[in-house]
Amino acid sequence: MKGEKRISVAFFGDGALNEGLFYETANMASLWKLPLVYVMENNHYGEYTATSRSTAGSGPARAEAMGIPAKKAGEYIRLLLLANDVSLRNLAQAEIAKGFGFFQSKPCSAFSPVALTPDELGPAWDGGKLNLPLLVEVNGEVLGRPNAGADMTFEFPRLIAYAARTRPLATGTIVGSGTVSNADQLVGTACIAEKRALETIAGGEPATPFLKFGDRVRIEMLDAEGNSLFGAIEQQVARYTPPK
Repeated sequence: MKGEKRISVAFFGDGALNEGLFYETANMASLWKLPLVYVMENNHYGEYTATSRSTAGSGPARAEAMGIPAKKAGEYIRLLLLANDVSLRNLAQAEIAKGFGFFQSKPCSAFSPVALTPDELGPAWDGGKLNLPLLVEVNGEVLGRPNAGADMTFEFPRLIAYAARTRPLATGTIVGSGTVSNADQLVGTACIAEKRALETIAGGEPATPFLKFGDRVRIEMLDAEGNSLFGAIEQQVARYTPPK
């Protein structure tokens, strides 16, 4: 209504499918082409009645009858890039114990020098996840090459809808997928903490050290021909000197 480049997300239970208000709003949203995402939280009960006894058809099918695709949130993804999210583990436990959550233990994230549109990624982007391996190196040694889409639990449209539940997502909002990880341990990992955990499970204690001052990290994604898609994130661990 305001003409702003934002999306709105409406959450409702499966019982609301049988209310007239749902059809009225869905009808107007479709007619006016509103940037609105409907998210149905389906527990298979409307109050005390099972939906199998009270609801005909499916929720997505009802919305699609009005011209509203079930996965609308994915249309608002304009660019994709790589991110390196760092945690300072020596600070994290003490900080969490104080009840403040992560703050001092979460320094700035780093992003790749290039961002690409979904169409530039071709078939590697399926509308919800990016199906290419992520190459991670520490001091020139390969830590892992896990595939970013192979075992992704929540696709980006679902992440966007979940994040929009408690905040407006304006143009330029960056939504991260979390650590890239595969069930196949032969491809390695993209996270040192994950590798240490796997080593502890296998041998009783971790063998891989956490990063120390002077260590270098390189993160890159290559296409099938070996071309760098986003450029590389290259960082070196350095001591922070606060301003006086």
